[in-house]
Parts: sequence; structure tokens; C-alpha cells
Amino acid sequence: MRADPSRGYPGRTYRFYTGDVVYGFGYGLSYSKYSYSILSAPKKITMSRSSVLDIISRKPSYIRRDGLDFVKTEDIASCEALAFSVHVAVSNHGSMDGSHAVLLFARSKSSVPGFPIKQLVGFERVHTAAGSASNVEISVDPCKHMSAANPEGKRVLLLGDHVLTVGDEEFELFIEL
Repeated sequence: MRADPSRGYPGRTYRFYTGDVVYGFGYGLSYSKYSYSILSAPKKITMSRSSVLDIISRKPSYIRRDGLDFVKTEDIASCEALAFSVHVAVSNHGSMDGSHAVLLFARSKSSVPGFPIKQLVGFERVHTAAGSASNVEISVDPCKHMSAANPEGKRVLLLGDHVLTVGDEEFELFIEL
């Protein structure tokens, strides 16, 4: 599934594909035109060191590899405490009522070999009348939705700068320890 530039292989699925696309993942036909605005989302998620290191009896899970910091998700004492909601306004600029799926993606600003280019972290279907707007709330659990498998097969959460995207709208998020 992952891209391999040495063989000219662009990868598979929207998460790893690096080639040209005709239609992006989640692209759909509609009789209306929508725009999105992220109303609220956290700018920073902070894990206390005690929630990762002191409570865990195993060896520390805080890893530095290639100058990037990771935490194994299995070693985070309370993933539920990291969960957050993203509130999105959906505007229907067309002349027809419509229903469609609002897709929320996340990506790291750091390019990490083997990690997804972007990944779907949540979606909600919304019905919006012509010329009006609706609000949608999408719940995100970083341990489930923003983590990826490292080369050893362990799920890790990449610390640092991330970007949440819905449509053309982007929002930056920083995860720190």
C-alpha cells in the first residue's frame, strides 16, 4: 500500500498514493455547492509526562527517531483524555437542498516515511437546505484516528505539528508531551 519511489510505485489508497488523481478520496457529485469553515478545534493537545512515563511500569515509550518524537499509544495512560471535538459549519451555496458527508482528515506536517500522507479521522452526514448553513460536530480520538503503525508494527502517535482538513479548510494542531 505504501509508495516506493525507488520502483516508481505511487502506492495505493488515498492514505499513501503519491501519483496524480482524477478525483480525490471522498469526492462526490452533488446538485449543490458546499463550503466549510472549522468553527472550533483545539490548537494544542498536551499530554503530561506522568500520563505516559510514570504510570507505565514497562520501559519508557517516548521515542525519538530521525529527529521526530513518538509515543506508543499502548503506553498512554488515558487516551480518552486526549479526545476532542471539531465543530464545522457547512454552507450550501446552491439552489437545491442537499445531503452529503463531511470528511475530516488529519496529516502530520512532518513527512515520515511509512506514515500516511493523510488519513480520515471522522465524518458526519449532514442535510443542509439551499442557501443556508448547518453545524456538524466530529469527535476525534488521537490514539485511534491520528496514530499509525511504526516499522515494528506498534501504533504510535507522532508528536508535533498536525493539520486537520475539511474540504479546502485547514486548521493546525500541535501535540506535545
